[in-house]
Amino acid sequence: MFTRPVLLIAYSEIALKGKKRHLMERTLRKHVYLKLMKWGIRRKVFVDQGRIVVWGGGPTNIRRMPGVHHIAKALALEKLPPEELANVIPNLVEVEGTFAVRVRRADKRYPLNSVQLASMIGSKIDGKVDLKNPRTEIFVEIRDLVYVYTNRDIYEGVGGLPYGVEGVIYVDHNDVLLVSALLARRGAKVIPSRAINGLEKLSEALPYPLLVSKERPRSVPSSSEIFEIECVPMTTLRKIRIMLGETN
Repeated sequence: MFTRPVLLIAYSEIALKGKKRHLMERTLRKHVYLKLMKWGIRRKVFVDQGRIVVWGGGPTNIRRMPGVHHIAKALALEKLPPEELANVIPNLVEVEGTFAVRVRRADKRYPLNSVQLASMIGSKIDGKVDLKNPRTEIFVEIRDLVYVYTNRDIYEGVGGLPYGVEGVIYVDHNDVLLVSALLARRGAKVIPSRAINGLEKLSEALPYPLLVSKERPRSVPSSSEIFEIECVPMTTLRKIRIMLGETN
């Protein structure tokens, strides 16, 4: 049996895009690969049944990239039979206080269903089970490989759509930084109309450097023509703060 550290990248809205899903998966995988290369990190990056996997692990700053719902520092292992898997997993995680096992079975061919496998794994772990409010949550994802991690290994991401999949927009609002970040999170490639403090933080979260232009490029719509800022929800503002690197 092998175990390998990986960075497990989850996305949510991409999964709802029907025929465009695979295009967006490939785009986000490419963006992750390009960002790692920019940081001088060479890693295999691949898609595994609804997750993007960075083989060998990677920095948690990937969570700042548009399209990333959350990331987890996980261990990957081969898809063992249920009994063997249940015997191995307790040795891979550290349980503090009460615990619960959460199984996500993307591979429906696996012999046991999620509830049965969670129960079998839980029976091998010393400690008190609390399914409603555990201190330690053990996550087991059954895909082409098996991924194991705990709630302490999860980092919230920006969400939204991969950068650039919804075309290009010239940002000429008064609040260039906020509007650029909001549109980038919705999948638009943005061209800010002027350089201001904070744009460098936004650029750090994107797969490509920002291009600032005082003049709107031909055939590119302006944000003031198609986008109005009203009341931005607190949840969205929290995501923008993650994108700009303002939260731990």
